[in-house]
Order: sequence, then C-alpha cells, then structure tokens
Amino acid sequence: MFQKLIRVKDALRIIKKEVGEASLGEEEVEVKEARGRVLSEDVRSNVNIPPFNRSAVDGYAVRSEDVFSASEKSPEVLRVIGAAYAGVEFDGYVKPGEAVYITTGAKIPDGADSVVMVEYTKHLGEDKVIVYKGTRPYENVSRVGEDVKEGDVIYRKGEIIRSFDLGVLASIGVCKVKVRKRLKVSVITTGNELVEPCEGQIEGDKIFDTNRLILKNLLEEVGCEVLDIGIVPDDEGLLIKAIKKGLRLSNATLISGGNSLGKYDLTPRAIKNVGKPGVIFHGIAMQPGKPFLFASIGGKPIFGMPGFPVSNIIAFLELVRPSLFHMMGLRGEFVENEVEAVLTRRVPSKVGIASAVRVSIYKRDGIYYADVIRRGGAGVLSSVGKADGYFIVPEDKEGYEAGEVVRVKLFSNFVKGVR
Repeated sequence: MFQKLIRVKDALRIIKKEVGEASLGEEEVEVKEARGRVLSEDVRSNVNIPPFNRSAVDGYAVRSEDVFSASEKSPEVLRVIGAAYAGVEFDGYVKPGEAVYITTGAKIPDGADSVVMVEYTKHLGEDKVIVYKGTRPYENVSRVGEDVKEGDVIYRKGEIIRSFDLGVLASIGVCKVKVRKRLKVSVITTGNELVEPCEGQIEGDKIFDTNRLILKNLLEEVGCEVLDIGIVPDDEGLLIKAIKKGLRLSNATLISGGNSLGKYDLTPRAIKNVGKPGVIFHGIAMQPGKPFLFASIGGKPIFGMPGFPVSNIIAFLELVRPSLFHMMGLRGEFVENEVEAVLTRRVPSKVGIASAVRVSIYKRDGIYYADVIRRGGAGVLSSVGKADGYFIVPEDKEGYEAGEVVRVKLFSNFVKGVR
C-alpha cells in the first residue's frame, strides 16, 4: 500500500470505468416535493405560455396602423371604448380609430395588435386619448407561446429539478413528475475510540465520531438517501458483517477509517474477505486524502475514506461526489462554485503530490484575497470551520508565490470574511 500513489484524475477515471450508472428505478412525486430530484423522463408542455396574446406594459391597446405615424408634433387622437385588466378581458372588438385601456398581463382585445405605453399618451376627457408615439404590429405584446410552445421539451431526462423549475412546471400545469429514486449510500465508521456525538462522554482516549455526521450531510446535499450503519469497533468480523449489510441495502458504501497501515486498519482486509474484485486501488497522490481506497464488489462501489476529518472531507469533494453524480446518470457537467483570489503568502508543495490548501477569503478594493489557514493538519477539523474553501496545488507544481491568483473552491455560497 502507498508504494504507488494514483493521481486524482486517474483515480476518477478508474472509478467511472468500474462503476456505471446505477439502476435506480423511478417514482412519481408531486411537483412541490420535486426539488433536487433527477428526472427519469423528458417533460413536454401540453400548453402554450402565454396561452393568449397579452400586454407587456400598462397603456392602450390599439391598431398599429392607426398610430403608425404618431409623434410629439403630430399626435393621433383615439376614442377609448373600454378597459382590459389582468384576469378581466375586454368583451368587444377594436375598430379603426379606437383604443382600449390595458394593464400588464391583460389579454389583447380582438382587433388590436399592439400597445402604446401609457407614458406616451394623455387622457383627454372621458373617452379620448392622445397618442404621441407610434407602434409596430405586436409591439409591447407577449405573443401566444412566446415563453413556452405546446409540445416543447421543457426539461430533459437526467436533469436536476431546481427551485425555480418548480414554478416553470407549475406554469404549464404539471402537477407530478417522474423522477429517479434516490441513490442509496451506506455510511460506516470504524474505530474503538469513537463515541456517538451527544450520546456519550469522551474519556481517556475516546473521541466523538464527527466523520459519519459530516459524510451523512454531504451525501444528503447531493441528493442521496443515507443508510446509517453506525460505528463498528476494530473487529474484522463485525466490519465484514457491516460491509455486507451496506452492499445488500444500498448502491454504494462509504467506510470512514481503518485505511492506513496500522495494526487495526482492517478495512482493506475485510473488503478482500467479502468478495471480488475487491480493492481496486489504495492511496492517491493528494494531501490531505492520501489513504483513500476504492473497491468494488458485485458492481457496487466501496469508498474507503481517510480517518482524519479534513482528509475525509477533501476526499469526498474531490473523488466521491463526482463518482456519485456519475452513478446518478446526471445530464450536464458539475461546475465548482469558485472564486479567483490573490494569495497573501507563499504556499510550498511537494512535486508529485496534489495539495488541497484551506483558505479564508476577504475582499479589499474590489479584489478577493486568500489567507492560508496556518493550522492545516489533516486532523485539525477546525481548520475547515475557519475556511471559506480550498484550492488545489497540482502534482507538477512546487507551490504558489504570494501575489499569485488561485481558483478557490468555495464550501458554500457565503464567504465569511466579506461584508
């Protein structure tokens, strides 16, 4: 183990080659419950949006030929025969020389083909309006099907439904959609030293199990259904039993801890005794995260996560998350939430190993700056709590100098140090 470390991009290629799109099946859910779900079929519209020609402004619905030459110096005077409001249409026909007062969103009256904005008109008496600007046919009019045409494919199979997509679906009368069932992922943590957070006391050499809590929430953020198998002590038989349970009940399994070279690092041996092909690779050329392990049994992946919490997080973001997206069969490409920032100090790095460097971000004179978190060991979980994100020093680079610009992968949409 660790004699030959695999580059991150090669590790991802191996994982995706070994594990294809999961057979998840489908289910029908109500639109209001569909945010974050993955479509299992294309969605077509059965209606036109808007369903009728409607006004895009407040003003007067007119025949464009009646006001074509209207101007400040040579206005046209029309007879106002009624009004149209959103939800209350005008019941009549606009004839030559006539106009209808209309509000935004209201249906264009029969006979009219354009709308003069109210700013270019002056009401005169009870039934007259002066028009100071001409219109062209369908000016200031949202035409039938301008937004969505009947028969259009609105969303494609494999796309994730976002919050505003719910509004689009509702606007075309879709109440239920067919989506893929959620990818099921089992989570196991190993170690005699682990204690369930908030359910026990840490005494002697005991520590709280933070990795499982973090992994469960990271998995839920990417839309997975999590099966929490719990803490497994350093016992090969019990670990084998837990792995078999994960393989039986889920599409993928994450095992945190037990992946290094110590006496109680039992994960590689336990996987070997569960089935084939077993461990595909063990060790990646990235710090933190080097002890990462990938295995496959019966076509189902097992991700051996590093025991140190920071390594655990970085390995998930760089390797597990894109692998799970691959298994979900998502349409499109995942794009990191990144920001360019100027380094405030030199960052050395060892050639041959990619380094994930945690940073906090602040802004000065419109420019983002990245401060390296100095206490950055793989076991220092607070370093992630203090960080806004991280950047990768590539394997072939000896580091970055102060003043160089790096692309920081943000942990969230909010940057703590910017006000």
